[in-house]
Amino acid sequence: VGATLVHRVEARMESAAFFSANSPPAQAEAFLSERFVGGQFVQVQIEGDMNDPGVLRLVQHLADTIAVEEHVSSTTHAGQILTIVNEAMVGERRIPATAAQVRLLYRFLAGRAALRQFLSEDRARALIQVKIDTDAVDVMEPLLARIDASAKELVPGRYRVVGRKPAAADRVAIAAGSRALVAA
Repeated sequence: VGATLVHRVEARMESAAFFSANSPPAQAEAFLSERFVGGQFVQVQIEGDMNDPGVLRLVQHLADTIAVEEHVSSTTHAGQILTIVNEAMVGERRIPATAAQVRLLYRFLAGRAALRQFLSEDRARALIQVKIDTDAVDVMEPLLARIDASAKELVPGRYRVVGRKPAAADRVAIAAGSRALVAA
């Protein structure tokens, strides 16, 4: 008897699912959402030679594509940090043209926490931090699907969902909580 109604159970993890609409926790969350945009973070991990300006431009292009999605408050990545330092050094706010120039900028940033958050020590992996203004499942699911589609379109090669047999040359992992997607 109980098993026949199992399909009607809805499992939601956003905080609104736990409290009534006018409860103090729901009011507090509404206040924070209204005043301080951002309720969820998604990280996009890209594997590649982060000394290569072309790879850094790919990271920047993917971040820019994600940034214009509805409900995305901001994106942050190592390429942004490099463009700021490049502007200070040569007066141009852009990713440097050569790998030698990129490596030089990394030397100026050595040991900085700002860069370590977004770039592995061996410069083989970078993160794009995506700030989202909600944690509502009905918004997050389609948004993750659009991020998934953008990564699939912009990152050359095959695409797969984590949990399947990994391809030999995985290049991008998208993780949001317990959900992870990989583009190769």
